[in-house]
Amino acid sequence: MLDSIKQQWKRANVLTRTISILVLIFIFQTVLFLSTSHYITSGIAKFFGLNNQFQLFSKKPWTIVTFMLFHKSVNHFVGNLIFLYFIGREFLNLFNSKQFLQVLIGGAISGAFIFLLATNFIPNYQGEAILLGISAGILALLITITIYRPQYNIYFTENAKVAIWIISAITLVYITLTSNRNSGGNFAHLGGVLFGVVFAYYLKGNLFQKNKNQLKTVHRSVIKTSKKFTKDEEAQINKILDKMNKSGYESLSTKEKLYLFKSGK
Repeated sequence: MLDSIKQQWKRANVLTRTISILVLIFIFQTVLFLSTSHYITSGIAKFFGLNNQFQLFSKKPWTIVTFMLFHKSVNHFVGNLIFLYFIGREFLNLFNSKQFLQVLIGGAISGAFIFLLATNFIPNYQGEAILLGISAGILALLITITIYRPQYNIYFTENAKVAIWIISAITLVYITLTSNRNSGGNFAHLGGVLFGVVFAYYLKGNLFQKNKNQLKTVHRSVIKTSKKFTKDEEAQINKILDKMNKSGYESLSTKEKLYLFKSGK
């Protein structure tokens, strides 16, 4: 069984691994504290959460990383996990695994710094607060896609699609309307948004970006040379490309990837 788990882990993409880690940590905190709600009042928050009081933060420097791995409640955890799954899947359609981790972690840490600064130096927001959750990193993923390719569509079913900029707009409006209920967390969200904007513009100006993978090269080549293919070959290529558009490049089998690569030559 252990060998089977190892094999599945090796085959899993970076999104699946990230979600698996978050699930295992949530199970750990659930079992450890024998509760499934409001971890903000438990030892989880005190030991793993990011405290905005610099004196307390300096005694627990590891919390600049651990805060993003733990959540304050079941609703908080499930909401973030669902959002991460859908947005992460779309992110990996455009970018590579390394960039996924850079944006997710970078956005979360950027959110942490904005949280620390805002809750210490902005009047009316000062006072002890603890930050938990990876939502700032998820927002960074969403905003990176939106700035990089605003007309990118997310498919919920074969015929139901929504432009990524609409999802971003709705998300930001919701965060703004609920700012009074979670001011500290929303400062972190702002940090994630800013990181996403900066990273997207960095990619737009980077001619050596790795996200222009062979799949996109194949797609252009197929369009330019489609007359050289038989009808059956063209149908097979379109079928594979449709699968990629819905589920991402990593969902393709080795045989399908090889077929596209040869077709693009």
